[in-house]
Amino acid sequence: MTTPPNAPVVITAVLTPDQAMAFAQFAKRSGWDEFKANAIDDDEAYLMIDAANVLRESLARAGFAPR
Repeated sequence: MTTPPNAPVVITAVLTPDQAMAFAQFAKRSGWDEFKANAIDDDEAYLMIDAANVLRESLARAGFAPR
């Protein structure tokens, strides 16, 4: 099965509260340098940042929003 390029992907994850807060902290603290170091190019780094922001926002809606 192949997913069309712009089709939304729904991800369900079960985390402990500690895991949720730790990942929310990671997403908040990670910047361009971390993403760029793990991406093949700038375009992929921007996609990674966008994805991390979506996950961070989802965690915030669930009550895990570090200051």
